[in-house]
Amino acid sequence: STSSETEDGTGNRPHVIIIVADDLGWNDVSWHNPKINTPHLGDLANNGIILNQSYVMHICTPSRAALLTGHYPIHIGRQHSVIHPLEPTGLTMNATLMPEQFKKMGYSTHAVGKWHLGYCNWKYTPTKRGFDTFFGFYNGDEDYFTHARSWFLGEDGHDNQDVKPPPPSDVPYGYDFRYNTTAHFGMNGTYS
Repeated sequence: STSSETEDGTGNRPHVIIIVADDLGWNDVSWHNPKINTPHLGDLANNGIILNQSYVMHICTPSRAALLTGHYPIHIGRQHSVIHPLEPTGLTMNATLMPEQFKKMGYSTHAVGKWHLGYCNWKYTPTKRGFDTFFGFYNGDEDYFTHARSWFLGEDGHDNQDVKPPPPSDVPYGYDFRYNTTAHFGMNGTYS
């Protein structure tokens, strides 16, 4: 049907909030472990749908890619690793992403937090992949207060934020916090 009415006849669509929490274990939420205090997440879960039979990759880029495309990472070339800083790649342009599907149904779409699906070209960034707005960072991690990120590559060619070269250092650091496609420097010093 092409009608914008919902089953209840009101035309009101339900709000859809999807939370991806890297490194969150099964027992790290109050609805699985009463010793953990997560009241806000608990309220969202108790008034929504809890998915208990979902499985993801052990690292974030493949998990995010699978969630947004609906495809196993191996079918979209994202099965091996995360996207490293300055790596010239991103989530395949051959896939329609979840926010693009939501927009077809008349939803507005917003992303908050970590993207980690590529930024070497604007076409890979959230606001070019179906999100109306984006508030967060493109890379896989950053300092929670300064929002800075080291681009130091270790001997294996991969970034390693924990390995610091001896001073004096010519290793560039970059600020990585954005509102849509613009660096949002107002967040420097604010915990994210």
